[in-house]
Amino acid sequence: MICENIWKWYPARTGEHFGSDEKLKVLKGIDFSISNGDFVGILGASGVGKSSFLHLLGLIDTPSRG
Repeated sequence: MICENIWKWYPARTGEHFGSDEKLKVLKGIDFSISNGDFVGILGASGVGKSSFLHLLGLIDTPSRG
């Protein structure tokens, strides 16, 4: 599997940007490759985009770009 320049953003829904065209960018230019037989772990702090990334890999969601 190869992913190149993957971006994901959502409309801003809270704070000073609510109702504007401002976007919350959760994935910014991700490049990723996995070979057959590889085992991969996705680690990171809360809110950094792990679930968003896995939703894209599992075809549950679509990238905004890439």
